[in-house]
Amino acid sequence: VRDKLIGWSLLDRQRSMGTKPIAKHIGDWHRSILADGATEDHAGLVRVRVENIVDGCGFNRFADIDESAVKAYLVEQRRRGAMKMRTRNHYVRAIKQFCTWMVHDYRASSSPVAGLKMIKVTDETERRALSLGQLRKLLRVAQKGPAHMGMAGPDRCTLYWLAAETGFRAGELGSLQVAGFKLDDKPPTVTARAGYTKGKRRDTLPITGELAERMRMHLADKAPRGPAFTMPDKTAAMLRFDLEAAGIPYVDDVGDVFDFHALRVQCATELVRGGAHPATAQQRMRHSDPRLTANLYTKLGLGGHEAALDALPKLSVAG
Repeated sequence: VRDKLIGWSLLDRQRSMGTKPIAKHIGDWHRSILADGATEDHAGLVRVRVENIVDGCGFNRFADIDESAVKAYLVEQRRRGAMKMRTRNHYVRAIKQFCTWMVHDYRASSSPVAGLKMIKVTDETERRALSLGQLRKLLRVAQKGPAHMGMAGPDRCTLYWLAAETGFRAGELGSLQVAGFKLDDKPPTVTARAGYTKGKRRDTLPITGELAERMRMHLADKAPRGPAFTMPDKTAAMLRFDLEAAGIPYVDDVGDVFDFHALRVQCATELVRGGAHPATAQQRMRHSDPRLTANLYTKLGLGGHEAALDALPKLSVAG
């Protein structure tokens, strides 16, 4: 009898809580996590995330919370570009935490979002390409700059130039040997060894004659089996030093960055700017899917659109 009375008591509590506006529950939960030792910043942040979901889905009572509606809200935010994958997971964690608290505080019998899952987070850094003028300025500044992080200015200039022309990643550039450069070939080439490329294959790429002459000077006093470059581990920090000296922002006005891997983005972008066939750009970038070259690595910006205007027909109509 006692157990039944307790059960009825809990059921009555849950029923009464079910009529309470969800905003009241959120306020109580916020005070509860503060009492448990959460900082004001953290408690405020998770509260805002839950409130955004509740408002976005139009929930008024706890009983209104529907997992499918929450999923649809999160999908729409991702589609609009208003929420990245990592942020989406933070929102999922917040709404699940709130609903679990409702159960533990005997305000609800179960969590309506128990089946809501996190998603695997991939690299979400949005990289950009520099304008050609900015790229040339970066190279000039590095060329004249002081030694930094173990690399002389001219060596950094050569490294950035090679990265922007070949699209080689930092690890591939660091593995290059002097013997991997065939500067007298027609055209001159550079080869990355199989064990160091992302595809675990031996990749040979042609380079311009101008870069070949630059490499000839750079490699002149190096042993054939020695490394072409002695690079620091933190190449992004090294590049950032030269960006600052050149007055080029590391993060632009819309949040896109220009880190060392962005030199690979620069390569794809310059190929398209120069009129390379998409298949050629894909081959040089060593991508298995042409969409990766076109959609992720090519960042033309408005300059690319302006250049494309010349290819459109002139549609002016005489009065």
